[in-house]
Amino acid sequence: MSITSPPDFRTCIACGWPSTGTEDETSCGSCGLTLTRTAEGILTTGADADISYPDTGADEMMDVEESSFWFAHRNAVIAMVLDQYPSKGPLWDLGGGNGFQALMVQESGRATVLLEPDLAGCRHAAERGLNTVVNGTLESLRLPDRTLGALSLFDVVEHLPEPVAVLAECRRVLRPDGRVYITVPAYGALWSQTDDHAGHYRRYTAKTLTAHIEQAGLRVDYLSFFFRPLVAPIAVARAVPYRLPRLRIADDAGRNHHGGGGLATRAMEWLLARERRRLGAGRTQGFGASIVAVAAPTS
Repeated sequence: MSITSPPDFRTCIACGWPSTGTEDETSCGSCGLTLTRTAEGILTTGADADISYPDTGADEMMDVEESSFWFAHRNAVIAMVLDQYPSKGPLWDLGGGNGFQALMVQESGRATVLLEPDLAGCRHAAERGLNTVVNGTLESLRLPDRTLGALSLFDVVEHLPEPVAVLAECRRVLRPDGRVYITVPAYGALWSQTDDHAGHYRRYTAKTLTAHIEQAGLRVDYLSFFFRPLVAPIAVARAVPYRLPRLRIADDAGRNHHGGGGLATRAMEWLLARERRRLGAGRTQGFGASIVAVAAPTS
């Protein structure tokens, strides 16, 4: 297994300036980004990361992503938001797991860098064909101010004990015309075993997400709920049993909302297709099981 970008380290993947180094290590004379290539071909910053995520999470999600209506719909929503609120430069997908959404962005013709602290996720992303995979965190890149044009945190912020600090770091490294794209799970009332297993610290409302974004020195350019048809099923099948232990059932790491075929899955896919048409037309929704937001640096 190997990855292909950048094959010779001649150009910095952060700022685009010429880099110097060898096949296994590079350092940019402009922004200072230093990366090494492991024996497996994974680029790394060399810094360890402590993340609130199951040790087997990457493998568990790899099993369901390709056939999941949940991941397919989220990718469609992400693609629409990226089209409606474009930005310049490669999209740095922070905490992008196995690269499922990053690969979608790459295949749409946009340069994409997966920055993932979990080595297993990096390996899966490289196997999928993602061109540029970096094992590390935004902080471990040690970039100067105003270096990057686009960052994404797709279902990442809820895993962070200090989300404002990470969003503030996004603000620091973003260029003045840059953007950050965010998705998060919605409503604390929908908390269940799935959130416990996933290592979530919180679920968001529009108010709390906006507050965290603004506290980090960013402004909200767009915010909408999505996965509206999933609110009732999550409440009935997960949240209520979670609060009533006698009704609690094993959730199998949250796989049961990703679909397994049949009439229920087809009905959900039809409802989600209607939601995509609304969002694709530029409309927003005030209710749903997830939130998508676009933020930019304040002037």
